[in-house]
Amino acid sequence: MISFMRTCSRHWLVLCISLLLGGTTLLAVRTDLRRKSVKTVTRLDDWDMPRLLAYLSDRGLSLRPVSSSANGNFTNGVFLTRTSMELPQLNYLPRVRERIDLWQGTIFCQPFRDPELWDIQIADWGDCCLIVPPFLFFGDRELLAAVLEALDRVSDAR
Repeated sequence: MISFMRTCSRHWLVLCISLLLGGTTLLAVRTDLRRKSVKTVTRLDDWDMPRLLAYLSDRGLSLRPVSSSANGNFTNGVFLTRTSMELPQLNYLPRVRERIDLWQGTIFCQPFRDPELWDIQIADWGDCCLIVPPFLFFGDRELLAAVLEALDRVSDAR
């Protein structure tokens, strides 16, 4: 009986160590994938939403801004779109990578204040996401690439 209990204890120990190592490896892979899939450019800490919108417009990006709030304020976020959709339709766009096809011609930009709160969401969004502190973008990959290209030249314009 004692040898049976020792054998069981050893098996439990091996199982626990295996699970611990597997979990650590999974976390490291997930973090690495997030770093590879999310694009980050120069920080624009002193920029606000109106300055960002003016800069993108000056760079030739014809994107119509639609406030995410009914009062028209851009503080909490703004849709940038080439479509004719208005706020009610834009607010119903699901912010998930699996439905990115619905975002064609549209991106959403919001303040990016606390990165730790967004860690898992950003990893799930992957290449449908662009981080340019203090802004976080989600949406059409082609528009994200255009915004990235425009913002990559910010240091030249400063």
